[in-house]
Amino acid sequence: MENKALTDNLIKTNSTFSQAEKEQLLTVFEQNSILIEQQRNQIKILKEALILSRVKRFAPSSEKLNGQMSLFDEAELEVPDEPEDAPSPDKPTKPKNKTGRKEFSKNIPRVPVFLDLTDEEKEGATKVFYTKVKEELDIIPAKVQILEYFQQKASFKSATDNNTLSLKKAYENN
Repeated sequence: MENKALTDNLIKTNSTFSQAEKEQLLTVFEQNSILIEQQRNQIKILKEALILSRVKRFAPSSEKLNGQMSLFDEAELEVPDEPEDAPSPDKPTKPKNKTGRKEFSKNIPRVPVFLDLTDEEKEGATKVFYTKVKEELDIIPAKVQILEYFQQKASFKSATDNNTLSLKKAYENN
């Protein structure tokens, strides 16, 4: 409103404008004033919406669901009346699922890799044999094969007790 009064005084005191030009300027000024006021109201509404959306998005309450806090109280609220007994021998227990990686396909060619004991390590052994210790997928461009590692082992009879056997492995660090 102060701007309107200043503009009116400027137009009325300035004699270079004709009466029609003065009225036209006042009309344009009033339209611009109305437009500016509408834009200020729109900016105010948008700022409030932005603040509200930020509060909704980042407030700690945005991470809570209805009844979520009661999830952590269940152990305290539900105390069993009787302690659970060990499973009865009458009920068969389920066998555990096999863990680890899946076996390699039988269609992939295998290349045996033998890890041998040294002659000094085999000296005095009653029996020498190989056992598979690992499988390793070996991918060479345009060629896929599985390296099967067989480790040589030797068994020894104990010097003090003939019933005791000990094993020696090749490359114990593998």
